[in-house]
Amino acid sequence: MLDLSTELATNASVYLAMSSDSDGSFFPYLFLLSGPVFFFVIYTKYRNKDKRHYHERETKSQMANLRAADQKVNRVVGVSNSKIRGDNSDSVKGARN
Repeated sequence: MLDLSTELATNASVYLAMSSDSDGSFFPYLFLLSGPVFFFVIYTKYRNKDKRHYHERETKSQMANLRAADQKVNRVVGVSNSKIRGDNSDSVKGARN
């Protein structure tokens, strides 16, 4: 058993030594491939097509006969000013003056 594992290890190292170009020519391809792989991973992570919520089908709702009434408060006539008296447009919170 030990002889078989040592033989496999030596054959694997010989095979790897024969089949590899140790000049690192695969790095540009690895760099170019990383962009599409990153896009695909992020796209599939945030798309969540199988986890969508369909509000119209999954939410129960009931309609009722709504009745409402409005009360008249006052009437404004003859308004000609373009400014509103007492407005706060000159003192905006957070402004640095």
